[in-house]
Amino acid sequence: MKIEAVDIIQMRNVPVPRRGKKKLPVPEQGYSTVVQLVVTGKGGKRHTGLGEIRAMSFLTGETPIGAFNFARRLGKALVGKTLPEGVKGTEATEASATVVTNAAKEILGIAEENGLSDTMHPAVRFGFDCALLDCLARVSGQSVGAMLEASTDPVRRNVFSRSFSKPSLLLNKLLRGNMPAGWLRGSYGKDGATLASVVGAIAAATSGRGEDLDGVWFDLNSRWKPQDAMMMLEGLDGTPVLRASGIKILLEQPFHSYATAWYAQLFDQLKDIGATERVHVMIEDDLTSAAALEPMASLMPHVDLKITPQKCGSLHGMTKMLERARELGFNGRVYLGNAGMNTELNSLMLVTVAQVLGGDLLFSADFKREDDSKIRQAWPQVEPDEIDRNLLRMPEGEGWATQLCQSGLQKRLRKCDFMRASSVTPDVESLKTLMLMRAFDDSSLDVRQLEADADEDDSETFYETAEADQNDPDADTDAEASEADDTEDSTTA
Repeated sequence: MKIEAVDIIQMRNVPVPRRGKKKLPVPEQGYSTVVQLVVTGKGGKRHTGLGEIRAMSFLTGETPIGAFNFARRLGKALVGKTLPEGVKGTEATEASATVVTNAAKEILGIAEENGLSDTMHPAVRFGFDCALLDCLARVSGQSVGAMLEASTDPVRRNVFSRSFSKPSLLLNKLLRGNMPAGWLRGSYGKDGATLASVVGAIAAATSGRGEDLDGVWFDLNSRWKPQDAMMMLEGLDGTPVLRASGIKILLEQPFHSYATAWYAQLFDQLKDIGATERVHVMIEDDLTSAAALEPMASLMPHVDLKITPQKCGSLHGMTKMLERARELGFNGRVYLGNAGMNTELNSLMLVTVAQVLGGDLLFSADFKREDDSKIRQAWPQVEPDEIDRNLLRMPEGEGWATQLCQSGLQKRLRKCDFMRASSVTPDVESLKTLMLMRAFDDSSLDVRQLEADADEDDSETFYETAEADQNDPDADTDAEASEADDTEDSTTA
């Protein structure tokens, strides 16, 4: 399989925020860079593959602008590269990761025998890795999950974000019966004694009615010190309602991952009061590769892990890291970390990753039905009232069974670039036409749905919209104004 062309497309996933008539900056989570590859398989048949780059400075240190520019360089280096066809499972993930890693080394000037730092554009590399896996699956006529020999079971969304900043509002919702079937998760920046009182109030509010509530999850973001943990445990041990309720507590990153002595002290305290089954500890910092686990080896038998694909650079890197964690004694749960303001395409990737990793994992991503989306998916034919929105299944078809939507491109495109082999130099307008034709490839989709979409297309052309957006990114267009009422293809983890 040979890579013939690469399209780099930056799109805005959310409407331009406003305060009255004043336009506000779009947060960096509101931008995505989509990678679209064109490959040829045996017999010269062409296929396209999609991947998405979710670049956020707080997550990987990458910005949308920097990710777009590096994606252009990486795309140019990948044109002309080849991958083996017919590979499956770990062979497929290794082949994809190797091609992307070698291309990144080439443009960064790193010798082939040297390793690539985990911090060097991991989100960009993960987006290209997903696009290559899509291509490999389409060439073999399979879905990505089938090619990777993943589980076919649906993935249950069992983590629900709630704000702990105003516990009274949360308690009112719980008392009214607004109770999720999973984990309540939220950031928390107060001391351990206050946390114990919040858990006690939640336990009282859900007493006798919270059978579907798995527990309460606090994202502490390395804010605590040992005395905070001690105050929390004293509160838990001294409150009868908490002892009777048995409600579970998950502490996400109470200390920095290098504070292994503080973690050892916390584990001993949990053991002393018999709370090791009720109180779990999760770490997420520095989980980027198998080698990054070595300084935290002593923690592995006692913790759960939060793995974010954009930090790892590739699906192969994620699986290798999890294998190494199990060798070090890890037997806890895995939470698949999500990107803020998540898009539909990225959610599809995360569902497949979850099916590949398997096991008893925690999952927060969600994606909507085809008619709500800015991408086109070949969904199973089921009635809307038969769909469990918290039970996520992959669309049916080859690869991701997904193509970019024409109207989505018209509304969301910010800028794009096109990489071809040096012998092919068509003009810019022809390149835009080629990109749009591939983005609207209906080979694996429901033709009736596409015809219905075509009847609703705006008269505005792709070229006019794209050029207007690029030449005047702050233009106050009618399309942007109307987007505020649209259903957006994003969820917050």
